[in-house]
Amino acid sequence: MHRLFICTHNHNHHSGITDMVTMLRNGGLDSGFDTVVSDRIEPGHCNILIEHFLDVDWAKHLRALKRPGTRYVVICTEILSGDSFNQDLVPTGGHYGNNPYWSARYRGFVEVAAVADELWVLSRAAVADYQRAFPDKTVRWLRHGWVSDMEIVRHRPEDRKDIDFFFSGSITPDRTAILQRLGSRYRVAHSPQGGPDYLRRDLLARAKVCLAMPLSARNTSPSVSRLHFHLQNANFVVQQAYREPCELDPFVIHAPAEDFADWAAAALDIDNRRMIAEVVRERFRDEMPFAKWFGPMVRMVLDGARPEAGLEPAVFPASTGPARRPSQGLEVQRS
Repeated sequence: MHRLFICTHNHNHHSGITDMVTMLRNGGLDSGFDTVVSDRIEPGHCNILIEHFLDVDWAKHLRALKRPGTRYVVICTEILSGDSFNQDLVPTGGHYGNNPYWSARYRGFVEVAAVADELWVLSRAAVADYQRAFPDKTVRWLRHGWVSDMEIVRHRPEDRKDIDFFFSGSITPDRTAILQRLGSRYRVAHSPQGGPDYLRRDLLARAKVCLAMPLSARNTSPSVSRLHFHLQNANFVVQQAYREPCELDPFVIHAPAEDFADWAAAALDIDNRRMIAEVVRERFRDEMPFAKWFGPMVRMVLDGARPEAGLEPAVFPASTGPARRPSQGLEVQRS
């Protein structure tokens, strides 16, 4: 049995990657690999790293540890924009508006990409962008999917839930405007980026509706990892519609940007939210098992196989189609 290492040291043990690490570890186990989380690079094995290469010469470190059989896969989480990540995604400052930070993070990534065996991106649209930027590298799309043993939220009965809306993620002006509007009438809870997981779990257990919103109008693709966690844990989600589709769209309610707060408020009137969330999770489990494509991807890394014409459609499951609106299965009655 191959041993697969999910390496986390480059994140300085930050809790913000917990969900991604859990999906990779559990998905590796579901795929038949002896998968472990490691705070160091393991020579002679397949090492999967999540992009974040600052403060240390990671490329030099990875080269020094390269041995026969060593494989490096880098998961690319950010949007390419010229010679940087996320440039002007949020024009008014904050974490995503810190252009010098993202430029430095991009430079570190470029150096590591030169050492990597493969780059895995989290959206289909990003494949072309990363392949153009790194034409000598194998770039694959890592779809999110259901993994075992990731149900960590212990939901209260609906009549004991005392938080109307829950949101996690970076705070931006666009998100603040919506949260303030809802907060003027309802109880809203926010779990900050990097906050303790025990707090997030408790807030989710008490929350009636979870919100998913773009960073700004310039943010055209959703946070797939956040949606994945909500689906794994049967959290009832209303998402502001994004311009670009993602593989999890069929399992989520999409609300138009101009009416998002109204749609979110209307979701509070649905009396069978818990049943809907549980049924959606079962559909997600049955239709999108992560091991179905993760196992073949890892085996191709171990074999050194590069994508060929006609290969990827055989590896990745068929598209789940366009985003489903509430009228196509997840009903929201608006008053």
